[in-house]
Amino acid sequence: MISSQTKQMWTKEHIKDLRLRLGWSVAEFSRRLGCVADLVIDWEKGAVSPSADDLIQIEYLSFQVANYNMLIEKESKAEAFLNASALEQVHRSQLNIYEMTSDLETTKTIQ
Repeated sequence: MISSQTKQMWTKEHIKDLRLRLGWSVAEFSRRLGCVADLVIDWEKGAVSPSADDLIQIEYLSFQVANYNMLIEKESKAEAFLNASALEQVHRSQLNIYEMTSDLETTKTIQ
């Protein structure tokens, strides 16, 4: 069941923003959701709202984008740690320590 909060969250702007972040055309977005392109256009115009089933799919896509963005962020931190340490390999626990150290250094620089 989709909450009213979820329904309100997915405005026409948010739907279009998600599609653009994915780099998909209206046709590709609709194909992956299993609906017709005209329906996606109507969502993005605000003429109609997505059904509960469509909202579940949209939520899933949004979740995947968020997870991918976090992965990319972690990879860049790991790469910075490797370069700073002249290592070929890093363990996740070392990366967490590096993140804390970097945050402290940033704080010292700002003060």
